[in-house]
Amino acid sequence: MFAGATAAQTAGVVGRVLVLDQERLFSQSQYGQRIISEIESRTDTLRAQARLIESQLEEEELSLTELRQSTEADAFRTMADAFDKKVESLRDQQNQKSIELNAWIDARRRGFLEDVSPLLLQLANDMEASVILNPGAVFLSARNIDITDQAIQRVDAALGAGDSQEP
Repeated sequence: MFAGATAAQTAGVVGRVLVLDQERLFSQSQYGQRIISEIESRTDTLRAQARLIESQLEEEELSLTELRQSTEADAFRTMADAFDKKVESLRDQQNQKSIELNAWIDARRRGFLEDVSPLLLQLANDMEASVILNPGAVFLSARNIDITDQAIQRVDAALGAGDSQEP
């Protein structure tokens, strides 16, 4: 039983195991907070556009409803069909904007991880660690292996709020 463990240890040196809360690193670092602010701003803009469109469509629907009594059936059907197509088109456009926003958010988060990875690797090397795990992957740990606070400090010191250029 121990022979396998001894053989595995001679294959490579095993250093410390560290834990890093990636979500906390993202949400509490200056760089992550800037990205979160950008995400909130873009999300708020998309929501405001959706509310404006919804309001305009409701007004148009009310006008169309009022015209129903005074408009010939075929003409009204044509107007109603055009309105339905407009609603579908606007919904499709808003859905596409939402998809694009989610892709942009994913790209920003990936960019964040790419930018902080060298700093995390250096932190792991400084602490003579072999691996950094996410807290969800750890069953039980000592408190002194969580490096999230040190990682936030290093990211803030090295990257501040990060580069605001689009990916």
